[in-house]
Amino acid sequence: MKRPLIIAHRGASHAAPENTLAAFRLAWEMESDAIEIDLHLTLDGEIVVIHDPSTTRTAGVEHLIAETLLAGLKTLDFGSFKGPPWSGERLPTLREVLAAVPPGKKVVIEIKAGRAILPVLKKELETCAPAPSQLCLMAFDDELLAEARALLPEIACFWLTSAYHRSGVADWPETTRRLLETRCARSFDGIAVGVQQAKDLPALCRELRTLAEATPVLVWTINDPAMARALLALPLHGIITDRPDLIRALPA
Repeated sequence: MKRPLIIAHRGASHAAPENTLAAFRLAWEMESDAIEIDLHLTLDGEIVVIHDPSTTRTAGVEHLIAETLLAGLKTLDFGSFKGPPWSGERLPTLREVLAAVPPGKKVVIEIKAGRAILPVLKKELETCAPAPSQLCLMAFDDELLAEARALLPEIACFWLTSAYHRSGVADWPETTRRLLETRCARSFDGIAVGVQQAKDLPALCRELRTLAEATPVLVWTINDPAMARALLALPLHGIITDRPDLIRALPA
């Protein structure tokens, strides 16, 4: 069994300001196999890498991404919220992030915007440096992800879900069955599941093993060493974490 991929969530976001070039550079220095990024579309149709639909939390001033020009967003400081050493970090575009991906490394892309981003995303991904095999698309909206799959059939698509958080332990087998049904019906390449809030780790591991034996599985967002050790023993495709250095240091 291969060790799961270590995927840096919004870059090495425990140590550096999330979704910035600094966080991504640090993730590569920490020997992450991949980075996870979030995409929104600006008023002038540019794809930027940011989790929230507004700049309030990470830049300290409120601008809705969809209602602001890229030039205006580029003037904001997206690093100071993490501390003075990161002052002056700017909001990166998808183009800038992809241009800095090392050979052989991967990028997991979560689509946070609506359908308007898809044709722009198709154009950018078809002309960017990383090969389709280095890319993966994710979204919570399975209909949106199915549209992305049709537009970009060479790129893997993983359906994002927090289904285990929403159901009790006794319901997890039925939850697993429903996840696999949706994955098969949509022809997705895998499932990305949120598990960090699970209270019964042995039961969760049993369920994840069942799921992972049927389809590739990513789990998010794992920062606890005890949980990470248990998950590393499963046939998972990857572990998404804010702390890639910590997960990398754990024994296989």
